[in-house]
Amino acid sequence: MRRGKLTIPEARQLSRLPVKQRESAQALVEQGRARNIKDSMCKVRLAGQVQAIEEMVLPKGKYHVLVADPPWPYAKRSSDTTHRGTIPYPSMTIDDIEALDVGSLAHEDCILWLWTTNAFMAEAHSVARSWGFEVKTILTWAKDRMGLGDWLRGQIEHCLLAVRGRPVVTLSNQTTLLHGRVGEHSQKPEEFYRLVELLCPGSKCELFARSRREGWNNFGSEVEMFSADEI
Repeated sequence: MRRGKLTIPEARQLSRLPVKQRESAQALVEQGRARNIKDSMCKVRLAGQVQAIEEMVLPKGKYHVLVADPPWPYAKRSSDTTHRGTIPYPSMTIDDIEALDVGSLAHEDCILWLWTTNAFMAEAHSVARSWGFEVKTILTWAKDRMGLGDWLRGQIEHCLLAVRGRPVVTLSNQTTLLHGRVGEHSQKPEEFYRLVELLCPGSKCELFARSRREGWNNFGSEVEMFSADEI
């Protein structure tokens, strides 16, 4: 800032990064390999996420409840003129997602909540089967504003409810429709977590999590992305 190379907002953005990532982001700008601080931060964060995925080791345990929001491979469709946006994180192939040994995390009586979108609905069913679960129904999140999408702008997201064995679920009059506000990219609404906690007793683990939640084991390369007060 003193040298006139950073604005106050850019300095604030950089201050949120660990020291090594901060230095790397500054270097990218100075070397002309990034357009600005925001662009350099995205590049540095993406490189870290790619490394985390390549080195990924699943947590240990036998959980009664699993929540997963895999990084579906939207990137492969970047040349599709109907596809309006790009994702700010590295994706995985369907084969790689299916190959994850999620079944080893599950209690013999377990419930899985698997997030997906219209574009990957069929693949999500295949992933659930590969992980050893049987899809029972689909929860649909009705968002408070529209986002991107193919052909039509998307305003919903889906979560497959799948089971293994005979999990305990305290159902009453819940429906397949969930209303909740839109937060940051890939951030799920608080209403979803409250629903899961209401319906599903037992130990809980969220895979590909972007925040920590009390009483859960949260696992992912971006688990510190959102603080508790942002959920």
